[in-house]
Amino acid sequence: MSTLLDIKEKSRSLFNKLLFSFLVIILLFTTFNFVSYAFFRNNLYDEIIRYNTLNLNHTVDNYENHLHLLQTTLLSELFSTSAIALESSRDQPSYSTVVDLNNELRVMMGNEPLFLDNVIVQFQNLKIAIDKNGSHQSADLFDKYYESQLYTKEFWRAEALKPFSFQLYPAAEFSQKKVFDPSPGQQQLLPIMVKKSGSSNTTILAFLDASKALKKFHQSINSNFLILDSSGKVIYNVGDTSLLDNLPDFSKSDSLFIKHDKNLYFYKASPESGLIYVNIVPEQSISQQTTQMNVILISLLVIAIIISVGTSIFFSMKFNNPLKRIVQSVTELNASAPPTFQIREFNIISQRLAQLAQSDRNAKADLSHKDSLLQYYSFINKIKNIQTHSDVPQEEKPDMLEKPFVMTAFQLTYKEDFEGVTEFGKDKASYYVKEFIQMTMLKEYENSLTFQMEQDMILTLIFADPVLDERLQQTLLHIKQVLDLDNQYIFLTIAVSDVFPESANFTAAYEQSLGRLQKRKLNEETQIIAPSTTAETPIHHWGFTSLEDQDFMVHLHAGNAAQTITLVHRTLDRMQKNEVTAHAFIDFAQEIVSKVNKTLITLQLDMQLSADSPSPGEQIRSCYTHEQFKDFLSGYLSLSAELIQKKKEGYDHITKFMTEYMESHIGEDLSLDILADKLKVSAAYLSAYFKDKTGINFIDYLNDLRIRKAKEMLLGSDAKIQDIAVSVGYQSVNSFIRMFKRSTGMSPGEFRKSSLTES
Repeated sequence: MSTLLDIKEKSRSLFNKLLFSFLVIILLFTTFNFVSYAFFRNNLYDEIIRYNTLNLNHTVDNYENHLHLLQTTLLSELFSTSAIALESSRDQPSYSTVVDLNNELRVMMGNEPLFLDNVIVQFQNLKIAIDKNGSHQSADLFDKYYESQLYTKEFWRAEALKPFSFQLYPAAEFSQKKVFDPSPGQQQLLPIMVKKSGSSNTTILAFLDASKALKKFHQSINSNFLILDSSGKVIYNVGDTSLLDNLPDFSKSDSLFIKHDKNLYFYKASPESGLIYVNIVPEQSISQQTTQMNVILISLLVIAIIISVGTSIFFSMKFNNPLKRIVQSVTELNASAPPTFQIREFNIISQRLAQLAQSDRNAKADLSHKDSLLQYYSFINKIKNIQTHSDVPQEEKPDMLEKPFVMTAFQLTYKEDFEGVTEFGKDKASYYVKEFIQMTMLKEYENSLTFQMEQDMILTLIFADPVLDERLQQTLLHIKQVLDLDNQYIFLTIAVSDVFPESANFTAAYEQSLGRLQKRKLNEETQIIAPSTTAETPIHHWGFTSLEDQDFMVHLHAGNAAQTITLVHRTLDRMQKNEVTAHAFIDFAQEIVSKVNKTLITLQLDMQLSADSPSPGEQIRSCYTHEQFKDFLSGYLSLSAELIQKKKEGYDHITKFMTEYMESHIGEDLSLDILADKLKVSAAYLSAYFKDKTGINFIDYLNDLRIRKAKEMLLGSDAKIQDIAVSVGYQSVNSFIRMFKRSTGMSPGEFRKSSLTES
């Protein structure tokens, strides 16, 4: 008795009942497939298949050869002398050229085997169209002569912009209005467009007479014939139009025909044009034995479906009610007690789920307000490659971390007008921008994460498999359009990383995004820097050339503001002309400031700035236009040159004598003792005096003077390096080369070669 009870208890388990249910359904469908296979022998179809296959192959060959002929003929006309001459015209076209092209079209139309109703050549630059009847205004062509609800002038204008050279369009009814016959006539035509794939200026529209072509190319005992494109769209059809509403999917079959909706669909896809030619044969033409076989198959199918549906309903109702009660008990927060059932597994599940639901409610109440902050810091640590200890097993981490992702960086730049008109600071403005970006991204990408890295830096992680570039581009364009409404106060630089496979690449994606932010062009508009627009370019130094750098330093030491500003402006203009990145402008401005500061320190000068005045670095970072960089550097150089000039004007006759004597006797043996003897003072006194007045030691000044003179001779003459060394006071060429390399970082020969290369 105990054994029987155990067997009965086990038979009530969920596993056994589900297994039995599936076995019943599998058995029903296996029986149906077995019986169907026994009857489904299509030997009777062999002759029908052979006939229709050969007939369709003949039709396909005719159509494909004709389309190839049309493509060759129309492309030849597109590159004819007349068409090229009109395409190149900028003003009023030559009447004789129009007549020549019209005559060529007439000759083409005279070739009846082409089955062309008309050929129209459109020139967008001249806004005219030429056909067999003459020339017309392009704007009136499809309103007056070839009117169709499907093909409007806007449609053709959009098609002309697409990158193809030959395109066949679905047949349509065209209303043709003639000059001496005001009542339009209807005619079914197949439009064909031919153009240069890289140009939309000149297009040729040919209208194929579909009925004439069908009569010539297709012979069949039935009138149901279709031509589809590669996507299944109907290009041309004759016969029963109701068949178009329920066409089979030809791409999922490799046979010669498809049996569908009491019809046999014989089809063939052309590998050249991609067109699918379909000949439809009704099943009524098949023998009585075939009809009887179909009746048996349909009867068996109906019976099997009825039994399967009945069985499914029975078992679904049997198992749905307990599961429904379990789900209801879990979802109801105030459920008093878990429900009980006759099935043992259901009782165990119900009790356990009730316990888990209560635990889950308690845990969520404690953790819900912490998840967002923890997630934020977790992603920040991953992005910045900060190692942290985590007890979360790998298998419990979010699935999205293992998906491909794209990182998008948004860098905010506030303009000067922002401070004067807004009632809140940059912190709150950045927060509002971040919330807007987050809302927009979540609308398009459910699992996207947006967080703020800095006051002016916002990051968005988009997890998608695959990532749709076009969809992301449209989303970023929407963000740009909205923020452009406040362009007078703020603009953004948006950088999109490549697609990375998993979260281990967060740091690489972050560094790549920061690098692409530096590819921003110099303007005050929001820019989107996508992977497709960030091709690697060779590294190029856009600052001073060696000669310009030398001239700049000479004029800077002399306090010549106008000359230094001219050199800087010339370089900035050159960078603007070459569309250099904004980062390159910043580097150049910082380089100029660094040179000026070093010169001021050497001359023991200090540029006093007010306490509330921003530093030069801050002023450089606030520049976002070509003119702003010019204004800042002009002011900075003017102030620096003024300080240097004042220092220069303070020189006394002793310092002046020393510098002039060294200039005029640069090739001789110069020393502090020689100058002291000429001035009748001691060498120690003269050394301290010169250092106090110029801010530089005598020997350092002399070496700089000799190297500067040597640079001028290297660039302005072909003299040998040994001769130049002697000319500037070095009796040993090795000493000259060593001092030159210490000053410039390169030997005299390398300096001359690099200067010639830059020139």
